[in-house]
Amino acid sequence: MNSLVSAHDLSVKFSNPDETSKMSKAWIERSVSYDAKLSARDIDIVMVLDQQTYPAFSKEIKEFAKNNNIKIELTEGSCGVSAGGMADKRIDIGGYCCPPGQDDRLPGIEFHTIGIAPIALFVNKDNPINNVTHDEVKKIFSGEIFRWSGLKSSVENNVTDAPIQVVGRLHCRHRPGAWRLILDNEEHFSAGLMEVGTIKDMLLQIGNNKRAIGYEMRWMSKYHDKEDFIKPLKINSVSPDDSNALLSNKYPFYRTYSLAYWKKNKNKNANMNKLISYINKLTEEKTNEFGIIPSSSLKKSGWIFRNNELIGEPG
Repeated sequence: MNSLVSAHDLSVKFSNPDETSKMSKAWIERSVSYDAKLSARDIDIVMVLDQQTYPAFSKEIKEFAKNNNIKIELTEGSCGVSAGGMADKRIDIGGYCCPPGQDDRLPGIEFHTIGIAPIALFVNKDNPINNVTHDEVKKIFSGEIFRWSGLKSSVENNVTDAPIQVVGRLHCRHRPGAWRLILDNEEHFSAGLMEVGTIKDMLLQIGNNKRAIGYEMRWMSKYHDKEDFIKPLKINSVSPDDSNALLSNKYPFYRTYSLAYWKKNKNKNANMNKLISYINKLTEEKTNEFGIIPSSSLKKSGWIFRNNELIGEPG
């Protein structure tokens, strides 16, 4: 069961939407402004998307801008890039692949969740293991289980006594969700963790090492052409490709994709609302391609929303 607690408790899956960061009066009164180059081009909307939604939606968003005569400056970034742009009031919309942290909740910002997508546990294609329990996942990443032969299914899969190489990408350390759904504190991860900085490096390490295990959004293995080298594990016999299982909260690991934008901007709200509505439509249309379950489906299944932001799991 999800609970909304203190801003400093990072063991939760979502931060508290009622706790907003305190900013100076001067900051609050300052308007969003672009650099000189963007201002000279008379840009309507400056937008940053994260490393997963940018390759998923950027082409369609650029076509949308052209068809609707809206000048959109769209770049690929990360949660950190989006947060920095919003804090500096240099961008209009920022994309996040994690639930917002408490520091992301600035005065005047609203978060709009577009959906969630499964985080798969990947191993090398030659690894005979296909299924692990949720408890085993935690023990693997904490280092308590450090050999593949230590798994319950190792005997039936004829697994050798090879050591496990845990690979992790501990990004967005001050935000909830994402890898914290595996272990809620970076200090709980194994001392033997191989930490990588990019999605591509994560998938490369798993594809090149028969002993490795790591995690990433399911469709990233297709985007980075690693389907022939790595495979996703089932968790408690549930596949990350089973969207109904994720929707009913029976698959435990997922990303939350959100857009942050300024609530009060009379000159731009019409275009921003039109753009966000279009991204919602894209998410609905491309569910099978990218595995993102749209907010409309989450709401119908009892996931908890505050306005348009996902803030809790069902139940």
